[in-house]
Amino acid sequence: MPQRILMIGDETVLGFGAGTGSLNFDGARVLSPLGILAGAMPNAESKAVVGVGRINGYLSPLISSLTDSGVQLSVSDITEFNAPTIGRSWFRTLAGGSMTFTFEDVTDIALGFPVRSYANMSYRVDGGDWFVVDENDSNNRLERIEISGLSLGQHTVELTSASVGSFLIYAEAWNAASDTVIIPWAGNGFNTNDITDVRPWELLNAVATEPFDKVIFNFGNNDVASGVSQTDFVTKMSSLLDAIYAAKPTCTVFLTIPNERDTGASYLPAAIQSLNTLYENTIILDARTAPAMGTYDIANSAGNMADAKYPNADGYAEVWNHLAPHVANDTSTGVYGAAGAEPTISITSHTDYACQKIDQNGIANFQVSGVITDLPDGARVFYSLDGGNTSYVLDENPSTTFSGTVPVLKQKNLIVWVEGFPNNTSSVQKITAALVIGAWWQSNEAGRVTNYQTGELSAITTGITPIMYKDGAFKPLADPVGQNSSNGSTWPRIATLYANAGLPVCVINVAVGGTSIGRWIPSANDLYPTLIDAITNSGVGGLNMSVCLGGESNSGGDYGEGASNKATVKNGLNAIINDLYSRYGCDHWLTYFPRTDYINAASVFEAFDEVIAENPHCHFGGDLRPIDVENEGDGTHLKTDAHAIEAADLRYAAFTTEVTQPANQPPVANAGPDQSVAAATQFTLDGTGSQDTDGTIVEWRWTQTAGDTVTLNLDDPARPTATSPSKTTSQRLTFQLVTVDDEGAESSPGTVNIDVAAFAVSEMLKLLDTRQWTVVNDGSVQAFEGRSNREAFRFLVTPSDGIQTSAEGYFLFDQPGVHAVEVISTPTSKISSVDDPHMIRGDVIAARIGDLQTDENGNLTLTFVLYVTDDKDGLVMTAKVIEPYQKASYFRKQG
Repeated sequence: MPQRILMIGDETVLGFGAGTGSLNFDGARVLSPLGILAGAMPNAESKAVVGVGRINGYLSPLISSLTDSGVQLSVSDITEFNAPTIGRSWFRTLAGGSMTFTFEDVTDIALGFPVRSYANMSYRVDGGDWFVVDENDSNNRLERIEISGLSLGQHTVELTSASVGSFLIYAEAWNAASDTVIIPWAGNGFNTNDITDVRPWELLNAVATEPFDKVIFNFGNNDVASGVSQTDFVTKMSSLLDAIYAAKPTCTVFLTIPNERDTGASYLPAAIQSLNTLYENTIILDARTAPAMGTYDIANSAGNMADAKYPNADGYAEVWNHLAPHVANDTSTGVYGAAGAEPTISITSHTDYACQKIDQNGIANFQVSGVITDLPDGARVFYSLDGGNTSYVLDENPSTTFSGTVPVLKQKNLIVWVEGFPNNTSSVQKITAALVIGAWWQSNEAGRVTNYQTGELSAITTGITPIMYKDGAFKPLADPVGQNSSNGSTWPRIATLYANAGLPVCVINVAVGGTSIGRWIPSANDLYPTLIDAITNSGVGGLNMSVCLGGESNSGGDYGEGASNKATVKNGLNAIINDLYSRYGCDHWLTYFPRTDYINAASVFEAFDEVIAENPHCHFGGDLRPIDVENEGDGTHLKTDAHAIEAADLRYAAFTTEVTQPANQPPVANAGPDQSVAAATQFTLDGTGSQDTDGTIVEWRWTQTAGDTVTLNLDDPARPTATSPSKTTSQRLTFQLVTVDDEGAESSPGTVNIDVAAFAVSEMLKLLDTRQWTVVNDGSVQAFEGRSNREAFRFLVTPSDGIQTSAEGYFLFDQPGVHAVEVISTPTSKISSVDDPHMIRGDVIAARIGDLQTDENGNLTLTFVLYVTDDKDGLVMTAKVIEPYQKASYFRKQG
């Protein structure tokens, strides 16, 4: 028998159309849970959804929905039924008048008439007599009309009624052919009073004769809305469950906690959980766990609502896509917290304005984590950016904690929530994928402008907020930006220019006034660690660029003069720039300070020139020498607003000038020195001498260009190994090496020669004498006297290094050095490859066993003898085919 499922509920069982704002859905597209549920059940090709219930005007769109879902059933304007089409049934609302239905290839028809629907309804079959369905027009009646004993073929059923009513035309032949039959008992406004007036377990008798396998209760909001108490709700549900289990103890009952947020958050979760505790075979479907409430929450704007109570059609589709597999597999969705408690969630990994450095695509990946209370079983954590309607899964399997990766472009507001509870959120404002800039050196970098320059930020037109990391926290960038400053700086204007170009920045400024380059070099362990620690503690993931404005202290004559001072500055800058590049892969922009009359200013500027020209990771960061600090300030510092603006513009122009990188140079391949090796010995090729001056070698490609082919072991591609061949003549193996760098550039080939000595016969015999042999034949070995049948034999040789074998490891009998093979059965009976050249075929000895004699008992025992070049004695490979792995030994022929 097919699996029978009864789905009891209110209008949410039928589903609603998007954006109608009304309960009148005639002509509207509707997504119904019935079709989704049918699609989730096993054997999708044979399902039926048959309808009964107080559904009236909802039937037409419901049928369209189910058809869209791929479930087999007819639509309202088709009156022909075809029995071989599995799972067809008929819903219809009859608003007076009459209707005729045609059935093809059936012998039995059932008509089901549910409650409160009919006045003077009559029917007839094939134009025969009329029969009255319900003479007294009584309510709360379930009628079943059985028409049986018909001849197989086409039959018609006519119905007539004086009032509006809904009914079901149902062919039992289709029911029996369907693996799953889903029967909805639903109506607008249904509550426990409706389903206890007419007991739902009797409903099946209107269309079938078997008890239900599964019952899904999907209502409760109307009880809450109409004032039914929690106690009454539990009492009525308990009576229903008692009757269902009395009819079929093995029935599985699903209790759905609705996802409508206006009433679903009242007593229903606690009431349904108490029923689940009382009844062992019940399973909870908590619709609030469905992701639809994250994207289609009814509490959101009107554009996401069907009306004030229900999610839109797409929302219901997501709800039932989430619930239907649990029905199919008899599993619970879990429940939010205890007795209806809702979860809480909090982000602990990041604060407002948190930054990460951008990658080459302008994106930063934030590893977001936090804590959760009252997590529902199976619920996931979702996130959205800037409050958009698109949501993403952050953590598929959270517990009391959650974590996941959030890719951010530019600057976003991050919101996270537990699946089904989009109103219980945690957020981080202005989480920023930033161009992270590390700034260091002297007072002009730290900021000595008399007025704060924060007003420059008001010129931002993109909505981006520049960020700084200062005093252990991310903050909106504002003067004083430097950690060692109480004045204005160039940074507000630089950040504004970046923001208006669409790029957020995060500035980490650790500059200290009055400091020489010697205090910043890494080996001094003085000020440099303050920069590294700030980068590490901020968690930004490194720097995109470093900048510095300084050098005045090294220009005053206290650190040597001329060439000595120049070398001090140059070496110090290179040490810092190279260390930052090795740590973070970032380049540096070096700005020329404005004061020019220092005693050693010229030598410092020369050092700047040479570092920018020679160090590939250092670039021109602007020249402030045209700014008149001598007559308009204190002679050293940028002091006025005009100074700050001019310096910022010069620096920004230099920072954003495209840097021309030197062309990548291909690597140089070195295949190692030539070698001379003995035959049948392992040798190693050595490409470790290859070099790439501006990158890394990522691939070594070896190719053999001369000599007998050997197999390279490339476990270590820079130093592969192989075994030299064994031949009675010497030879040269030649290998070619091409290296590839991390940008795909290939080297010119390098070459190495391996000279292999000749393999003497005595050496080959010695080599073969140390190996184990296993004979393999293609079938039973038999000798048919008087017939020349051939039997095929192969020999596995272990180990095989230094010996030529086939790909399967079998000895090659036609390799150089092998002179002949004999097969001997008795001292006077043998065959030889010398007499039969076709006897040796690659790795096969194809012996004419019929030419051999058996012993006096009629048995055939074979001995295989291998002759190497001019050896006259021969090597016995095995004595009997039933005794493998015999060690080879010499065999002296008799006489």
